[in-house]
This record gives sequence, C-alpha cells and structure tokens, in this order.
Amino acid sequence: MVLTNYGRFFDARDFFSYSHLFAKEGEWIGGLGKVQGPAAIQAFMEKSIGTANPGHNYHLLSNFEIDVHGDTATAWSRWAFVVPGPDKKPVIDQGGHYDDTLVREDGRWRFKRRTASTDLPSSGPVQTK
Repeated sequence: MVLTNYGRFFDARDFFSYSHLFAKEGEWIGGLGKVQGPAAIQAFMEKSIGTANPGHNYHLLSNFEIDVHGDTATAWSRWAFVVPGPDKKPVIDQGGHYDDTLVREDGRWRFKRRTASTDLPSSGPVQTK
C-alpha cells in the first residue's frame, strides 16, 4: 500500500497523509531537492507543490519490483505524470522511476528513502490549437 498510496495522496495534495508514508528519519530526494522527516517533507511539498490540484493532473505508477528482507525492503517502480492536453485528453508530460528503501516501523511499511528520478523530462506546457 505504501507504494500506491504515495501517488494517491500526492495527487490529492494530501501532504499530511503523504508525509506519514515516510519513516521518522525518512528521506525524499528528487528534482525539487532533498528533505528528511515527515514534518519537513509535508512543509516542503506544501510550499513546492501547493495544496490544490486545479489542473487535475495525476501520476500513473507501474512496473513494481519489490525485494523484502525481514523488516527492510527495496523497491523499484516507474512513474508517469499525466496532464490535460489538447481537447482535455490526457497526455503524459514526463516520466521516470523511483528507487526505494523501505522499513517496517511501528508495524507499517514506510519509506526510509525514496529517490525520484526523471527519465523523460517535460517538454513544457502542452500546446493546444
């Protein structure tokens, strides 16, 4: 659930729930920077992304590879960022992958470290005719 809730909470701009997917010392690393700990992650995302999703954009998450070793795990997955394009049809604006280290903390899986890498950078605003 932690891997799929990440996208669900992010797209809903529910950064309180999103930040609690991370361990007490959990790190998020991506194109916007690096931040550690749930409270700092929540504040960083609210400042960087905002708390509303007026563009109704969303993430597609796929190709999950998970390797569990007791109370730790690693995972790799793909992401695609979808935005409204011409005629409001969905268009993949950018894509990439996640490299994750997970830990079971207080009986729940959480991100110890999530690194978001962009493999297909945005081409900028979608042009409409």
